[in-house]
Amino acid sequence: MEKEEVENELEQDDQQSSVEKFSGKIDLTFRDDQHDYDWLLDVLRGGKPRGVRFRLVDSGKFEGHQLEKMVGMGADLYTSDRVRKDVLELEFILKAAKSGGTTAAFLLQNEIVSEEKHGFIPLASLAHLGRHGLFVHVSNREKDRNLADLSQIAVECRKGFSRLIYYHHGRMTPEFVGLAKEGIWIHVSNKSIQSEDDLFLFLDMTEAARMSGANCVLYVEKEMSFSSLHEAIKSPALVLFKTAPVDFKSPFKPLVDEAKSKHLDYRAFYLYSTFLL
Repeated sequence: MEKEEVENELEQDDQQSSVEKFSGKIDLTFRDDQHDYDWLLDVLRGGKPRGVRFRLVDSGKFEGHQLEKMVGMGADLYTSDRVRKDVLELEFILKAAKSGGTTAAFLLQNEIVSEEKHGFIPLASLAHLGRHGLFVHVSNREKDRNLADLSQIAVECRKGFSRLIYYHHGRMTPEFVGLAKEGIWIHVSNKSIQSEDDLFLFLDMTEAARMSGANCVLYVEKEMSFSSLHEAIKSPALVLFKTAPVDFKSPFKPLVDEAKSKHLDYRAFYLYSTFLL
């Protein structure tokens, strides 16, 4: 079983006794619809003194006050705007997270709207929640995103000591350097790097993000030249491999090892670092 992350693979009756065996930097992930509320509270009480980190995936089963209780007891919450749309409810959860020293990660799946609209959280409210500590995750895989909107949310997230994490698909433009200056974590695939200019743009984005306390993450999903990979890994960026060379004789092996030695903060990705949302 991986030390970095322990999936919820055991039966409910057996998990409690298994939690008692864990200590140190172990992650346990639970879906709220797979366990009873009281059972989850018991697991939190048993695991927190041992340094176990709990990740609760919100499907909407529990009421807001129940989530407040769990995040206050040590569970990091992973939710989305398709599950939680009540801004006041999210504010109370964020207060509980602050007191419990936990994180609330919010996946933005709907469009970003400028005015009040049923079923949507407007831009001003998203920025407000960011200022209160919400880590906002957003991708352009399915919906186009306005960089000005992202920038507005990012500014408020920084004020609240949280971050906006953006997963980008497609070509990058020089405007991304300005976006990175706002302290946004930007995740991209090396499919977006199709020329030397694209690589330099990515490196400039990385430098800008680092100056603002964030960083850029590069997912290597297709073959990349040695020189380009070398530049990316020697930069402050985090480089993650979809498939990595395993031949110890490969000239890429030292680069892969160096990339793996860098640690990606768990707050800078939504549940799994291996997937570009």
